[in-house]
Amino acid sequence: MAGATGLHAFFIVPGLAYGLFVSRLPALAEQVNARSDALGLVLLCSGLAAVTGLTAAGRVIGWIGVRTVLVAGSFAALGAVCAMALASSVLHLAVLALLCGLGTGFLDVAMNVQGVEVERQYARPSMNLLHAGFNIGSFSGSILGSLFAAAGIGPDLNFLLPSAAILPTQLWATPRLLDPLPAPGACGSAKADEAGRAARPQRRALISAVPWFVVGWGLLAMIAYVVEGVAAEWGSLYMHQGKGAPESVAALAYGAYSVCAVTCRLFADRLRLVLGDARLMFIGALTAFVGLSTVLLSPWWSLTLAGYALMGVGLAPIVPLIFSHASSFEDVAVEKATSVLALCAYSGLLLFPPLFGFIAEHAGLGRSISIALALLVVLAAGTFAIMRRSLARAGASRF
Repeated sequence: MAGATGLHAFFIVPGLAYGLFVSRLPALAEQVNARSDALGLVLLCSGLAAVTGLTAAGRVIGWIGVRTVLVAGSFAALGAVCAMALASSVLHLAVLALLCGLGTGFLDVAMNVQGVEVERQYARPSMNLLHAGFNIGSFSGSILGSLFAAAGIGPDLNFLLPSAAILPTQLWATPRLLDPLPAPGACGSAKADEAGRAARPQRRALISAVPWFVVGWGLLAMIAYVVEGVAAEWGSLYMHQGKGAPESVAALAYGAYSVCAVTCRLFADRLRLVLGDARLMFIGALTAFVGLSTVLLSPWWSLTLAGYALMGVGLAPIVPLIFSHASSFEDVAVEKATSVLALCAYSGLLLFPPLFGFIAEHAGLGRSISIALALLVVLAAGTFAIMRRSLARAGASRF
């Protein structure tokens, strides 16, 4: 599966950029003298830019191809993170967060479009395995952040060295990406070509409207993204400010989440065949609920880290499962379905980071992130309402 191997290199990049950024968020906040509400606005900028990238990604991929979008998005995301080490104000940090979010938004759609192509051509579930690349990158970024913080090294070298090491892999991976297979009957006679051109306006009309259940799946992905942000964007700050952990220990919050998420994703495709999609998502949501409850109630750093790890186990299979079904929606092109799912998922980044920051500034970070507990209840309940209805329309599982 050379295509999957090459794609892994691109899944690692946004995870690495994200892990580096959030693991050194306490240092960056001190560097630019930012309070919790200001950091919430910085994260909002990243979310706004990501949504912009997600909205435009499908069309841009059609213009210049998925390979170009993947490479450009990688350079934008990692370049912006490296520049964050030089930020001298909250505004400067927010502008760089915009650039990073834009690159990540383009990457997210392009990676999942290529991931759907991998599953289609190899006829086997592999989206969880591909998404494990993101967690490998985020875990590496978190661990490196902890090590550099413990050594007293600032974010500059911490961000630059890993970024310089990972970018050459894109040159190796790009030729190994898969070209989309032509649709059945696409390579036929001139009459078939003429029929295809005649049918194109009708097909565009069909895919212009997005069915409600596609949006419903996107809302489930949004909840998963928001709760993951509790571990990623606020995890190190919560351990540092709320639990009194030193920065070197606090930086491990997202690392604990990521290492268990990647371990779970290595086996999640097999579990999917055994348990089924709906049951696997439901169990994952409940597991994440127990993990977050542990984070909030634990008086010890080690148990708090274990709670973040349990969150990683629970949330790991949910988003890949949702994107895996992007090609199963009738009358919706894969690129459009993937963009809609990603757009819904990232829309949570527009509301919840500033909301968490505002509540944290006035009522404490612990009370702020406890909102995610209610979201996990919604995720567990929505799993059956959305998943079963969608699978009923499809007639059966794809695998």
